[in-house]
Amino acid sequence: MKNLFHNRITGCLLGAGLLFGLSACTDDHFDIQTGTVSGSKTLWQNIAETPQLDSLAMILSRAKVMKDETDKGQKQTYAELLDQPQELTVWAPKNGTYNARHYLDLLDQADALRLTDSVAAREIDFQVSNQFARNHIARFNYESVASRQQVRMMNSKLSYYDAAAGTFNNVPIDPQMANINASNGMLHVLDGMSPFAYNLYDYMENDSMFTKIYSVIYAHENRIFNESSSTEGAMNDNGQMEYVDSVFTTSNEILDPSLASVSDEDSLYIAIIPTNNAWDGAYQTVSSLYRYGDSYNYEWQQSSNSFLYTGSDALRFNTDSLTELSTYSGIIQSMFISPATFSSIDRTDSAAVINYVLYADSLITTNNMILYNPLAGTGQPNPLFGGKAPVRASNGYIFAVDTYTYDPAYTFITRRELPAYYSNNLASVTGATTDYGTMIELNSDNRNPEVSGEVEDDYYQYFVVDGNNPLRINFRLDYVYSGHYKISVQMLPNRVNLGNITYDNEGNEEVEAPIFNAELFDDDGDRIGSAVNNISVPQDSISKIVIWDDIELEKSYNSLPSGYSSFPYLRLTMTYAQQRRGNCHALSIAKVILEPVRDEE
Repeated sequence: MKNLFHNRITGCLLGAGLLFGLSACTDDHFDIQTGTVSGSKTLWQNIAETPQLDSLAMILSRAKVMKDETDKGQKQTYAELLDQPQELTVWAPKNGTYNARHYLDLLDQADALRLTDSVAAREIDFQVSNQFARNHIARFNYESVASRQQVRMMNSKLSYYDAAAGTFNNVPIDPQMANINASNGMLHVLDGMSPFAYNLYDYMENDSMFTKIYSVIYAHENRIFNESSSTEGAMNDNGQMEYVDSVFTTSNEILDPSLASVSDEDSLYIAIIPTNNAWDGAYQTVSSLYRYGDSYNYEWQQSSNSFLYTGSDALRFNTDSLTELSTYSGIIQSMFISPATFSSIDRTDSAAVINYVLYADSLITTNNMILYNPLAGTGQPNPLFGGKAPVRASNGYIFAVDTYTYDPAYTFITRRELPAYYSNNLASVTGATTDYGTMIELNSDNRNPEVSGEVEDDYYQYFVVDGNNPLRINFRLDYVYSGHYKISVQMLPNRVNLGNITYDNEGNEEVEAPIFNAELFDDDGDRIGSAVNNISVPQDSISKIVIWDDIELEKSYNSLPSGYSSFPYLRLTMTYAQQRRGNCHALSIAKVILEPVRDEE
């Protein structure tokens, strides 16, 4: 599998063993020592007085110490930080071994924007801080004679320091300028810049092939000032509080529900990310699941067997906006896979992990979507990955796909089973002796051995007709996407329960098949497709009865505005004539089954 690995952004050099062996770490896990520094000068004084580091000194004297790009209260430069009495280690790149002009130009650009666009200026300041300054500084004084060790940098990235080999992140340390003691730590001079290890979020933010998807993610990012966690300074001339340290809480309504912490350096994910080339096709594919109607009746009333809010009171919203938001969410939230869900493999072995990803029968995303492999068992890799090699990131691997091959029938629209004995799955029941039927548990005492088949957990719902009224059972189909479905019902003969067998006057069992009709309705009460009438329940087995092989729901009920409940419903009816024809006064139902219609079916 080694031929599948490559680094796309220069400098993503963390080893595979590190990537797949990560656990939550803190600085005190590493081989560090304190109280051993003996130099009389600070780290900053050593840097400022070393001619080979004057480019670095120019950058550090201007780069702001920032926690994130929203940090408004930065007053300190990295030069000032390195001049303070605290334990730090600096791996300093030497003049001429890296493009210092690039970072100085960025700082010039930030200064030019400072008065007209402070947000953009802070973002540039943070880029220099995070990708350069903090990428070369670690807290604590690291043992210079220890074997190869992991180092947690100030930007939370993990790097390798090998004192014996004289390298840091595979960059040579100048042997004449190593282990320079300072009063507040240790200085090592590098023959090059330590590469910045991009995590999954960094890749999407910085790689030009992901500009479309990142623009969507960035547009839905929300930063809220956290006053209680911020440090107050003094009032300004306008009577407003100036904060010495401003703390912001960041959330993203599209990315966060994926449950993947893609900027967390201690996490590990496989990401399938559509490139700019694939984005429009991805949008077209997924948006077909979110075809919303002009209005939705909502808040079902069991007592009246109808929705409460209809007509002019029905739910209306900007359908184009919701389609767009739902589509973006659907694409982005289904991109990430956690190797923690992989079974029977060594997750510390990167080759084994990638091999599993490529050839597994199915994969589960962090938002619990199942990605099936249509080529499972053929020895061919899952076409979802588009034949691409994985790109290494600091917290996982990225498959940058140029064609979006997620098939909604194999991914978004999954098989759903709605047990009839869960009252939440029943919109209403009329014409029965009880409001929601009676739950029956089959056991050795009541199970008829002449009836074959099994039901999950041995439970089903028994609906007994009340007098001469027609039996009508409405199953709610919550959260369904627009698309094509196969709809079935798992039915049991009433005689499966010995207590429900009827006998004639001569003591012979009456084996009579219940007959019922099925219809599908939208929230307006309009029938979808055609009714299926006179369906007979087999009497010798528990059976899955297919009602519609392929019926289309043109209207999506998935991701409706929060707080509104609307749904189509499946109605099973036993008319008075059907009850008399077979003298059958009950239906025994285990579950309703919804399945996507797939090509091979």
